[in-house]
Amino acid sequence: SATAVINDDTSEVSSVVISDGGSGYITAPEVSIESPTGLGATFRATATASITAGIVTSITVSFGGTSTSGTGYTSANPPLVLLKIIVSLNTLETLV
Repeated sequence: SATAVINDDTSEVSSVVISDGGSGYITAPEVSIESPTGLGATFRATATASITAGIVTSITVSFGGTSTSGTGYTSANPPLVLLKIIVSLNTLETLV
């Protein structure tokens, strides 16, 4: 599992802390960060996971390929961070 860390001065996701990196990943999972809530919340933070030996070891926050995060977030109500396994037919064929 992972938790978004919010910079309340900028209302941005500044980082993501991993509390359980899971195991058995063949490819890095897709990271989905919940959209911000409230008026004027028009941007959504994006992030990329990295794996080592099948475990998620880091999640790097980005927005549009830059170091800027999404806006409109608060530490009082941080967004959910979800890790989604990407499975293709090629992956399934390799596993069988």
